[in-house]
Amino acid sequence: MVAVARRNLVGIPADLRQGTIRQTAYESDSFSLVTCTGSFHLWDYPEESLGEIFRILETGRCAYLFEVYRDVDRAEFQQALQRNLRLVDPLRRFFGPIALRQAVNRAYRIEDVARIVDRTRFADHCHIEKIRLSGMPMWMRITLTKCPGNAR
Repeated sequence: MVAVARRNLVGIPADLRQGTIRQTAYESDSFSLVTCTGSFHLWDYPEESLGEIFRILETGRCAYLFEVYRDVDRAEFQQALQRNLRLVDPLRRFFGPIALRQAVNRAYRIEDVARIVDRTRFADHCHIEKIRLSGMPMWMRITLTKCPGNAR
């Protein structure tokens, strides 16, 4: 992915590194924004990783995680999927639903995410909301704010 990013960013100065969010070499309070899309459920140590995000995030700033959630309304999901499938080629029409259902089945439930966050310094400064991306009602936005005095 770093090689792909380098090709895509030719001529744009960027510091690209490979690593894990569980433990980084970044200075404390060095990022004004942290974001993650679709991989939170893959983290082996989510509490420790959120702790590292807390450490590297500047006070008063937010981290945004965009994740699929398991406890979707299946009927609403199916209707949105059918609408979206009308717009794609036959190959995607066949494989798309399989991939999306697998993503939903592997994801956390919203309450699981809340429970994980509650064991971190973001506990009292977390907002989880259901959102739609590409018209699909299977996404949540997790907003984590590093506030002064998050002492936990």
